[in-house]
Order: sequence, then structure tokens, then C-alpha cells
Amino acid sequence: MIHKLRHFDFRPLSSPDPSFSTRTNIPSNRKLQFMAAVLHYNFHVASVIRYCGHNYTNSHINIQSLTTKIKHIIPHSILTYIIRALTVGAPSFINAHNPRSNFLAYQKYGNHSTIKQNPQLVAKALVKEDKYNFFIPLPSWMTKFLYNMHLSPEGLVIKPGKADRLVFDATFKINPNSLSLNTSWTHVHDEPPIWYGTAFFRHLTRIWNLRISYPLQDILPWDDDVSGAFRLIKYNPEIAAAFAAILNTTLCIPVGQNFGGNTSAQNWEGIAKAREIIAQFFSNKKFNSLQNKHKKILSLIQYSKHSHPKTKFVKARSDTIHKGVLDQQGIPRNTPHNTFVDDNTIAEIRSRMPQAMAASVESLFLLLGYPDPTKRRSPLSMDKYYQAQCSFSKKQLGYLINTRDMMVTFPPDKLLKMTNILHKWHSKRKSYTIKQAAELAGNLEFFASTAIWLRFLTYSIKNSILLALRANNVEVSSYNNRLWAPLI
Repeated sequence: MIHKLRHFDFRPLSSPDPSFSTRTNIPSNRKLQFMAAVLHYNFHVASVIRYCGHNYTNSHINIQSLTTKIKHIIPHSILTYIIRALTVGAPSFINAHNPRSNFLAYQKYGNHSTIKQNPQLVAKALVKEDKYNFFIPLPSWMTKFLYNMHLSPEGLVIKPGKADRLVFDATFKINPNSLSLNTSWTHVHDEPPIWYGTAFFRHLTRIWNLRISYPLQDILPWDDDVSGAFRLIKYNPEIAAAFAAILNTTLCIPVGQNFGGNTSAQNWEGIAKAREIIAQFFSNKKFNSLQNKHKKILSLIQYSKHSHPKTKFVKARSDTIHKGVLDQQGIPRNTPHNTFVDDNTIAEIRSRMPQAMAASVESLFLLLGYPDPTKRRSPLSMDKYYQAQCSFSKKQLGYLINTRDMMVTFPPDKLLKMTNILHKWHSKRKSYTIKQAAELAGNLEFFASTAIWLRFLTYSIKNSILLALRANNVEVSSYNNRLWAPLI
């Protein structure tokens, strides 16, 4: 192969493909280009990634210019997270040794059953990953020649109404002595803090304060999403091969963070927090030129009809903490933006919503690059952006919010799902699997997030599951010790 590809031209890899959005497969010529580049650089994948540049390394983002624009807006600590994530890459720390026996065990295991059972869906997902420059495709035989290599199993999440998603199982252990990425080599305590846990509560608090100041106006909840958020933070090229997987005989070397890595959310969080702060800064009428700048996007949004004069609005009481959204001069304060992972939630009255939307869009493009349809996909998820109407009632983060009734409820499909799950847990049931227990506990926890009293009623269920897991762990550990003792 070295002889065959010694004069093969792989220079097109260093220029974005202007027709990427219409691609329906991974061209065979493209695979040969990557193979030739890897052979040219003596199997050093990091050199190939750096040669490709652009979307593979975020080189289209001018860090110096970005720093100059935002250093007076965001705290220095968050600016540090951003610079490191967009230049050095993720994770912030990894120091690993992968024994050959461990590598071969994962190579032999391969992937989870959902991958093996759906080769066509996997192939479709790989085309999407390639056209957005999220990974480097190579023939699987190259696995044994690459540096800093580890293979993790992948699974495929298939949900009706949603795009199929490849999930990187970096926690999976083949046996008790296995070394996996999430359990052995990358750790959350080495990474930036997480803030998104309070985002939904802050969003609801914002709606409450808006109702205090505007008792007779519609309050509109809104949100926008980031396309492939985790993927937009790149791995340091030197260790990208440690996050590899083999899918349909293709060795996939990811250049952007995988969904399933235990440090992916933390390394994205710096961008998310900076976006909140910058968007709030721009949510001011002195930056109303942003509405014209992003007019093409904003003009396609559909709003609900204005409220009827007889529309009833449930009131909100003020107190020593919640005093509305107006300052002492009666002027509205800048709109806060609350980001849950990659969903930026906003709440505003109708007249101020366009500015808040424009501020959100501008903050995202400023941090991750302005759209260029000939070079890369827009970081703003346009499909999701226009699916929902901007209205007083909106589904957000799995909940149904109605600002006229000031109620948070659950969509009918989630209620039906919870009812179906509970029907399976009857008095005559004698056993359950870990997956079934996780499904029950997870759904109850979701419902308890807006019905605090439910948490007290679920303690006995959680305690029962915990005791069962402990007893099961003793049995499994005893069995494994007997099974693996001769091999240790």
C-alpha cells in the first residue's frame, strides 16, 4: 500500500469541500487520500489532523481576535477555559498506559449489538460524521500501526422522530481488570466546572420575575440549539487515536469530542457559560443592529397570535428576592440567557424577544465561527430553530411551559410512558434487571423535578434498588474472582 500510494495526491484534504452538504456517501477517493496522508506521515495521525486544519482543528476561529472582543465581557477564568478548549484541545489532562492485552481485548469485543444489527444505519451515521469533518476514516487494518491507540465499543441510539446517534461507550469494561477511558484515564475532577444543572430553575425564575413586571402581557419562552456541540471542541491531535472505534470495517479517528466521554460536557461548558454572558451583554437596545445583521434567520420565526383583551393571566407575587425585571428607573434589565448543555433558553415579552434572539445567535457565531455554507455547517441548529412556534406555551427541556397559567406540566407522551412503566411494577413481580431499575428511577426523578413531594415518596424505591445492587455486587465480585483468578 505504501508503494501504491506513494504519489497519491492528498492535498485536497487541506481545503474544505464546498459540496459537503449534499454528500450522500464517503467517497472512496477521500478514503485513499486519508490513507495516503497517514502513510506519508509515518502513521502519525496528529500530523494528518494538523495538515487538514480548518474544521478538523478549529483553525477558522481567530482566537486572538475573539479574545480581544470578549475579554472585557466574560470573567478571566472562563476565557481561559475557552482559549484552552479551542487551541490546545480536550481533555485538559490525560496520562494513560494501555497494555497490549487490554487493547486486544477491546479489539476482539468490537461494538455493542445495536451496531452489529444496524449496519445500514451505521453507514448513514458515518456519512454525516464525515461530511461535517468530525472524524478521519481509515481502513481497519491500519489499527495495528497507529500510535496512542485505544478502541472503545460504540452503540446506536434509535429514537422515533429523532436522528440516529452514535454513542461512544467509554465506560464499558470487558472484565473487572479492563482499563477504559472514563474509568481509568480521564476524570471529571481534572476538568472545568459544570453550571448547567441550575439552568432550568433559573429559566423558570426569569419567567416568574417577568410576570411580576408584566402582569398583563404574554411572556414568550424560546430556546435555540447547537449543532453537534461536543464535536465542536476538538481533541488534542496527539491523543485523538485514544478515542477511536471501528465501525463497519472503518477505523474512525474522532477529531471532535465523542458523545459518551466523561469529560465532553465539562470541556463544552466553558463555551456555554461564555455564550450566556455574552448574549446577556448583547440583549440591550444599543446593540439593536444585531437584529438587522441576523434578519435572515429572525424573519423566518413564527409567533403566536397576540393575546385577546379578555385573556386571563395568572399573577406572580413579588418578595424580597423576586422583584421583577425592571431597574430602579423602570428600565428593563438585559435579558438573561440560561444554557442547559447546548440549549440556550430565553424568556421575554414580545417586543423585546427579537433582540434577545439576535443576541443569542450573535454570541454563538462569535465564539464558534460565523456560518459559511461552502466550508462548514452552521453551529446553530437551523432544523430545530424553526420547528417550534414562539408562543406563550412551549415544550422546553422535556417539560411543557405555559406562561399564561404559570404552570409547568409534562407532555402527554411522557405521561403515557411513565404510566406504562408503572404498570409493569406490580405486587407479584419478583425480579428486575439493572436496565429496568434505571428506567424506573430515571423517569421518577424526571417527574420529581417539578413535583418535589414525589422525591420523598421515591426514597424507599431507590433504597430498595441500592440494597439489591449491593447484594448483586457481592455475588458478581465473588464469581469474577473465581473466574479470573487463574488469569491474574
